[in-house]
Amino acid sequence: MGRIINIGNKLDREPRFLVVDKDHKYKVDCRKNTVIQFMELADQIDNDTNVTDSTKAMDDGIKMLIGEAAFKELEAMELNFDEWQWIFKAVTAVAMNKNLEDADADFREGEGKQ
Repeated sequence: MGRIINIGNKLDREPRFLVVDKDHKYKVDCRKNTVIQFMELADQIDNDTNVTDSTKAMDDGIKMLIGEAAFKELEAMELNFDEWQWIFKAVTAVAMNKNLEDADADFREGEGKQ
């Protein structure tokens, strides 16, 4: 019989969520193609010195991962800019299956490139 490698226990097929508070929980799209597109946007943010363009890319990335309706809900909360950055870091962490501290460190590292 040929060699068999079972990776069933390595695959996490459970949906992933961003929880903002007790009333706001959003499913994050962690599919491969979505995350690749998101990573391209994240690179744009890292390399863009124009605050308006990088902020728009950040918004586009959040929309990509949680959807337009969820994005609008969050935007309606009128969060501070630093809170909005935490939303971005958190959806990044969920999509990339990282912990929040690692996503924050990656974000800070990207800020240093500018």
